[in-house]
Amino acid sequence: LKTNAFQIVVSDFNLREKVSDTLELLRLKAQTAKVKFKLEIDNDLPDIFRSDPERLQQVLINLLTNAIKYSPESSEITVRISTLPLETPRSARSNQSNHSNLLQTPRSSLVKPPKNVSISVKDQGIGIKSKDLSTLFQEF
Repeated sequence: LKTNAFQIVVSDFNLREKVSDTLELLRLKAQTAKVKFKLEIDNDLPDIFRSDPERLQQVLINLLTNAIKYSPESSEITVRISTLPLETPRSARSNQSNHSNLLQTPRSSLVKPPKNVSISVKDQGIGIKSKDLSTLFQEF
């Protein structure tokens, strides 16, 4: 983002479909590694969100590829999509990125209140050593 190497192109899209399509893209890789995907989606997840679907897919591919690579055989990788109120208090977002508002329901086409969304990828890999956590978001 700092080098302006790419632009974010915001559009409305179906989040369930984008995540499902991404899992399908990586299904053969997961099968080869002998791991399975599990998708959990909140019941109240709206159909349409506004963000950059291609950047979202890139991030998911990166996270899922790492999860596949480092997960033991016969394990499960869980992708969880949760909804959050649009104006979540700062204390509730302590574990979230500052970019939590980059994926939200469009305001103009809603009957229900707008929502932010949280997407998490949970695997059973070895994780990151405690001593390396402080360098996780540093430039390399």
